[in-house]
Amino acid sequence: MLISVVVPCYNEEEVIASTHDRLGKALAGLGKPCEIIYVDDGSRDKTAEMLAEIQSKDPQVRVICLSRNFGHQIAVTAGLTYASGDAVVIIENQLQATDHGHLGQLIAYAAGLEASIVIWVASETRDEHRSTVEWLNSHTDDKVSFFLVRPEVFCIDESKPTVRFELEAGPSEFGRRLKQIAEKEDAPRHEFRRRFWEGLFQYLASNGNSWAKGRNTTKDNWISTSVGKSGVGVNVSMAHGSRMRVEIYLNNDQDKQSFQRLFAQKEEIEGRLPDELVSWERLDNAAASRVAVYRPYEKEQVVDDTPYRRELYDWIAKNLVALRAVAKEILVEATAMR
Repeated sequence: MLISVVVPCYNEEEVIASTHDRLGKALAGLGKPCEIIYVDDGSRDKTAEMLAEIQSKDPQVRVICLSRNFGHQIAVTAGLTYASGDAVVIIENQLQATDHGHLGQLIAYAAGLEASIVIWVASETRDEHRSTVEWLNSHTDDKVSFFLVRPEVFCIDESKPTVRFELEAGPSEFGRRLKQIAEKEDAPRHEFRRRFWEGLFQYLASNGNSWAKGRNTTKDNWISTSVGKSGVGVNVSMAHGSRMRVEIYLNNDQDKQSFQRLFAQKEEIEGRLPDELVSWERLDNAAASRVAVYRPYEKEQVVDDTPYRRELYDWIAKNLVALRAVAKEILVEATAMR
């Protein structure tokens, strides 16, 4: 089970290092793979540079830098777009007294952005907001949990100041519940994924894709296909927001040379996908990059073999074949001829 943590940031150079240190220790205690997605919302201080430094030292960190300050909700949405975990945690970092506006955002995130855990960080907690968070945990679905925490700065003797987070409000028996979630390896979503990928492999194999014959299914939210070059894959994934994604994924493209080779032939590549809006995701602050197409889908309609699912399989197969051909021609065969 992969846990994604989305942390929007704006002008937080004074606290981002200690925040990451505390967050890293907390996630390490879960004993499960995690990714931390920091979204710099156009900070004017050194937040972006500090995040880049953190990313260079921590392989589980991904950093997204927005070109300007778009606002908190856009930053959160950007982070969710790149989140690939089975559970998504959103940290609402207010660093001032709680207010009704941020409380409304928390509820909106849980309702509209499919967050599993929402953490509200505020320097001062008002009684009515503490009571509201407790009420939310008592009256909402067990699939979402709300936390209200307060940071405190303290020193020991002559040490540098550090941050400690005090829990003001949270769901009861949280530790037990989180452990149950983490250890529940065969949740319904895993069975759904196995059945979906099994059906897709069968569909691909019966339609001339010999590489799909005999492929083992998986409980992961993505499958990969090799094109004969290390670090280059053409994948299918269940992206966040009930979207299916077919992509050329460049796993080790720190210098973006592979991405640039593809982008140099943008017009030709998009011509091969005439019915699709191609997403060119350079991911400047990550070691990877991708070229992808997306399609929304209704999960309830693809559980069984239905015309709707066969139509989705056909869309996946068409774009998978096209992108595999592009990757082989531009990144494998052309490179070998040099």
